[in-house]
Amino acid sequence: MADQIITGQVFLAHRFSNSEAIAFGEYLKESAVKNKIWLNLCGHFSSPDVQYKYPPDDYLQKGYIPFEITDSENSSEANRILRDILYDENYHIADMSCSGLYDIQSFLEDIIKHEAVSKIIVSIDLAHGYPYPEGFFAKCEIHASEFCAALMTLPNAFAVPGGEFTVVKDGAPIAIFR
Repeated sequence: MADQIITGQVFLAHRFSNSEAIAFGEYLKESAVKNKIWLNLCGHFSSPDVQYKYPPDDYLQKGYIPFEITDSENSSEANRILRDILYDENYHIADMSCSGLYDIQSFLEDIIKHEAVSKIIVSIDLAHGYPYPEGFFAKCEIHASEFCAALMTLPNAFAVPGGEFTVVKDGAPIAIFR
């Protein structure tokens, strides 16, 4: 399996004060722990790849909070989350029930319901700046409950399918871009 990183941005429905941002960050972290994943926020990233993707900036003024999903507080990897995935003969995911991808889906389902969240973008990228081969990186607009189902429809390049998943509120129309 190739090294991969899981990152994203929580887009805010309104501007936060510093105290609101701190409280919301705690909410995000609590939701992550409840769903058996770890979340690093706003420049406190463990992976150099994520630090490069989201350099120090005034994220709140731009209306979002960047995040990195890892296995645990002391890890810079998502190996537990991404392991134990079975693939079919066409290189699509056949079974991910033993992986931690459903934990990410549950996390997304929790936080998209928050009134302060307008949308979430989650990306699964190859680490170290490597690009995916042509045709192996999708851009999808989904509801949170469709995260794992969307992954199962995508081909992979000997790793979890790469893509950028824009998670919208339930009831919002969606479109899949490939």
